Amino acid sequence: MTLREFAKGYDGNIMLKAFENEKSTAPAAIMMTQITDSIKDEVLDKEVYSYTMVCTSLFERYLRVNFEAVPEIPNETEETT
Repeated sequence: MTLREFAKGYDGNIMLKAFENEKSTAPAAIMMTQITDSIKDEVLDKEVYSYTMVCTSLFERYLRVNFEAVPEIPNETEETT
C-alpha cells in the first residue's frame, strides 16, 4: 500500500509523520491524513513498510509511517568478447 492509499484509507483525521525508515528521526513528510495536497507525489507513491500510533502525551497523537528500504540493484551489463 502506498502512503497516499494509507492516508486516504485511514479512518479518522490525525497527524501523520512519514519517515524513510524505522531509524530516521526527521520525517520526510508531515500531514493530516485527509489532506495530502501539499505533499510531493514521489513521497506519496512510496510503499508503506510499517506504521505505529504514537501518543507522546494526552494531547498529542500521531501515526508514524515507515517506508520500506529498497536496496540498490547494480546495473547488469553484458560483456562482449
